[in-house]
Amino acid sequence: MFAPEAALLDLRPAEPWDTTARPFPVARLTASELVETPHGACFRLERRYPLAELAPEPARLAALTTGRSLSRASGLDWPHEFAWERAAFLDIETTGLGGGAGTYVIMVGLGWWEGGELVVEQLFLQELAAERALLHRTLERLAGASGLVSFNGRAFDLPLLLGRFALARVRNDLDLIDHLDLLLLARRLFRPRLGSCALGALEQNLLGLRRGDDVPGWLIPSLYYDYLRRGDPSQLAGIFDHNARDVAALARLADACGGLLDGPAEAEDLFALAGVYLTAGEADAAIAQIQRALTADLPLERRARALYNLASAYKRLGRWSEAEATWLQILAERGTDKLAATLELAKYYEHRRRDFRSAFRLALTAETQLVLALPADHPQRQEILRRTERLRRKVARLGEPA
Repeated sequence: MFAPEAALLDLRPAEPWDTTARPFPVARLTASELVETPHGACFRLERRYPLAELAPEPARLAALTTGRSLSRASGLDWPHEFAWERAAFLDIETTGLGGGAGTYVIMVGLGWWEGGELVVEQLFLQELAAERALLHRTLERLAGASGLVSFNGRAFDLPLLLGRFALARVRNDLDLIDHLDLLLLARRLFRPRLGSCALGALEQNLLGLRRGDDVPGWLIPSLYYDYLRRGDPSQLAGIFDHNARDVAALARLADACGGLLDGPAEAEDLFALAGVYLTAGEADAAIAQIQRALTADLPLERRARALYNLASAYKRLGRWSEAEATWLQILAERGTDKLAATLELAKYYEHRRRDFRSAFRLALTAETQLVLALPADHPQRQEILRRTERLRRKVARLGEPA
């Protein structure tokens, strides 16, 4: 998809970084290497994580992202399936959160599945003059990727990377690649139950993980600038560990999202997943998830909303008898707001069944429930009154008293 070499042909190569004149101290950090590029050396560190430590079935997210509904949930509307098996996880570290020309990308963490492992490659900006080398290597590694998977990457990681590419005059197509932002997906799936969808909160409350000795993100810029001033890499290990944990967390979170489809799941998560499908117009998928949620222990207010969503999905598919049965079920439920179901049944009996007597009876019920509580000029009050009067006339034409 990308051709990094061709994209860089219009640049005058920077002077290669002289590794002999200035030995790179961070190389003492751990097993690592300096990769040569047309623009100098790029520091590279590779880690591998066994599949069993991260996600028992990471590819199951493929089924979740196949439907266009979840591409829409992530801010895009793809006309095709998300090629999950060739996507790359992306997480960056920077010199600040404000963006702008003065904010450097100091580390690019990339992950991909290879056999039974998650391979994480971390590209580090060993000095500011090595930026084009880092950008070149980033494009090299993304050349075969079919898409990106990030956490808040559409708002932060990708715009910052694109800004650095622009300042370095490096052409790229990163803004055209499919991009699955797990933050947007997690908000739609887990916020109803968990509230906060910050990565740390999701790790703790959804994945059951706790980072005891992690370097906080706000400290990373000062650690990096201290390294540039002193040349002491001793505190950089925390930055590398933080970034690697973020990339690994993407794999874990992706697996958790995919797990909603085929494994035990919280009822409220299934309810949220059904809402995503319903909003995107995938009524069949929505019905399947609502039915799963209803068999679980949904809170009362969620159960009522789930029943309404189920009836709406049946209605959208023209499955009228099932929609009717669901509306009647809502009327039989305790502690549920029944007005909307009453009105839907009145419309159904009037226009579909041509059962004017039943429709009139339901319209009168709706009028009793709501009209007295509304001002005389309220649109919904007027609509209900007009419906009741119209049905009164239809019943009268049948030769029976209303």
